[in-house]
Amino acid sequence: MVIWMKAIQITFDEEMLEQLDARPEVRERGRSAVLREVTAAYLAEKRAEDIAREYREGYTKYPQTDEDLAWAGVQAWPAKADDDSVDFLSRRVFLDTNIVQTLQSQWFREYFFDGYWSPEAEKQIEHRGSRFSEDIHALAAWMDLTRRGGWPIAVSRQTFEELRAHPDMGRRSRLLRWVSELNEYSAWSAAHYAGPAYADSAFAFLPDPGDAVLIREAIELGCATFLTMDYKTIHRFRDRILEAGIEVLRPVEFMERLKPWIGLLR
Repeated sequence: MVIWMKAIQITFDEEMLEQLDARPEVRERGRSAVLREVTAAYLAEKRAEDIAREYREGYTKYPQTDEDLAWAGVQAWPAKADDDSVDFLSRRVFLDTNIVQTLQSQWFREYFFDGYWSPEAEKQIEHRGSRFSEDIHALAAWMDLTRRGGWPIAVSRQTFEELRAHPDMGRRSRLLRWVSELNEYSAWSAAHYAGPAYADSAFAFLPDPGDAVLIREAIELGCATFLTMDYKTIHRFRDRILEAGIEVLRPVEFMERLKPWIGLLR
């Protein structure tokens, strides 16, 4: 694939230019490559800010009322779809931030999207253990099904906030572009799903307050499944989270639930 680039002229003061040229990545890759990456990160940041602002404006325009929060505790959602029910196939899936990051991992991205299993991926699997290995292969199998027929998924404002905090600028830029694409992809199904409103305090038992926000937003987005590889917190508290009507599943557990219907999906 040929990518055409346009040459432009920009100006720097001498001190800034000297600092730029002193950076190892500039010496290795050149000014243009680094400046393109910085620009991409800036644009991704601004896109994330736009989406976060749209979320805020939506909550401001249609704020949660006391009545919404009061009803949240009594609304009846099916706690768990029957394994034999085809309704499971239409359940919207919320992608935890660690799932979003894993899908763009430098070691597994080619496996998820192209089916290529690299030696580096094998080394990572050996290092991280069997549970991680099971979830990586299950996630790849689900991505294969998703490419064939699509799937109602969701990410949220908190997803953007967590990815914006990533310390590595280049990876942060790629992740923000990726989650923006996921957000736009998921918008087509948004009108068909809606869930009850909860206060973050309803999930105060979670050690990380950010996880409480993710669970609340996932429910409000009408998700009945919360897909995660967070083994230490969210998955550990899944029984308590299930009481709110959303089922926390690892990728391998999710694919196990799909087994009766895989033939239909392929």
